[in-house]
Amino acid sequence: MGMKKFACFFYGSLMFPKVLLRVLEGGRQKDDGPIVVEEGIPATLKGYKRLRVLGASYPALIKDNDSETQGILIKGLTSGNVSTLDHYEGDQYTRINVEVFPNNSRDRGQSEDLISAQTYLWISSSDFLEDQDWDKEEFEKQLENYLREEGLKD
Repeated sequence: MGMKKFACFFYGSLMFPKVLLRVLEGGRQKDDGPIVVEEGIPATLKGYKRLRVLGASYPALIKDNDSETQGILIKGLTSGNVSTLDHYEGDQYTRINVEVFPNNSRDRGQSEDLISAQTYLWISSSDFLEDQDWDKEEFEKQLENYLREEGLKD
């Protein structure tokens, strides 16, 4: 029996391989093998909305039936990887089960295309959220600063 593998849907800083790999490396135990992350699959999560967090460079995800959120689906994560991610996300988020559509599925809406995954839902106060979407391009420009601030630089 192989180890159970997890799929996660990321919609913010963890969509960037540089961030994800450094977070996972940080949680690696010395007897773990190398971090192997399958390539991300662009995917859509329906019924949730991504918002900016006030004064932060990362976003939040909240339930909103009329919205959908674009992100990346990563398969093949281990339970150790997931507990590292839980720690990184902190107590403003909780990990939940969701179903996402790969963006390459023909119809983006057929239930047979759905993939079960886990993602991080904002559970802190909505007072901390701005009423606008997080800007991926803006984050990308600040990526090196973010890695430094989070202690994720080489």
